[in-house]
Amino acid sequence: MTNAYIMVVIAFLKALCVSPSVLAAGVAADNVICAIYFVVLFALGSRIAPETPTSTNDYEMNSEPDSGGKIPVLQIATALAVSFLILRLPVISRKLDKFKGESQLE
Repeated sequence: MTNAYIMVVIAFLKALCVSPSVLAAGVAADNVICAIYFVVLFALGSRIAPETPTSTNDYEMNSEPDSGGKIPVLQIATALAVSFLILRLPVISRKLDKFKGESQLE
């Protein structure tokens, strides 16, 4: 489970006055289920054969000039700008929203 989902479940169970031992057992069971899920997922993924390359000419596949292992400044700036927008967009939209909701977990 994600942390947000676990926090909601924990808040819900605390509201129902569930004992801490039952809560800990539930989180442990969830962790075991997730571990089994990922083991099965990786086992299934390891059985898929790798793709064969369609081109035999390596020059066509690497058409970009070699920059010596350095990332161009434009790509760095673009990555930082996109990351900033992804992180700030929820904050900006919450400020523009007229509904002021409150969270019990904050």
